Amino acid sequence: MRIVLISMLNRPLVEAFGRRIRTLRTARNLSQEKLAELTGFHRTYIGMIERGERNLSQKYVIGPLTSRI
Repeated sequence: MRIVLISMLNRPLVEAFGRRIRTLRTARNLSQEKLAELTGFHRTYIGMIERGERNLSQKYVIGPLTSRI
């Protein structure tokens, strides 16, 4: 997996996306573990997304994540 640093311009968008994923996940009573199971991502990666710590690829992250939440 390639690690990409989040530029300062993208950071507010990445953080807002993470907050939205957390809101949707909790509204559906899903744990990070269950969402990880549904998406195929590791539980800690879900946490990093929710905290805005990971830059996101539409093809590999956003699509699979949003199609299951």
